[in-house]
Amino acid sequence: MYDIELIKKPGGTGKNWISVPENPEITNASSLMDTIGPNCDSINRWNPVTQSAEGWISLMGGMGTNFDVTPYEGYEISVTTNTTFTVVGIMGY
Repeated sequence: MYDIELIKKPGGTGKNWISVPENPEITNASSLMDTIGPNCDSINRWNPVTQSAEGWISLMGGMGTNFDVTPYEGYEISVTTNTTFTVVGIMGY
């Protein structure tokens, strides 16, 4: 089990870059958002194939691209307040 601190800067953004371990419950952007909890308002990634950003936001049950989450890749997580994200999984690399 790992605790990841996600920070919302006072007067600034709540953007944090993280990677997640292997976890069969985190398969896509919406499941990652659900695991982080209600303070998460968006998840973004860089798609190396299309050379563009993809995002999933919490608005209206979720909007955008519900992309697959790959363990150990980087994801930009935006939170509305400081949040501790507890994830269970196998850390590698």
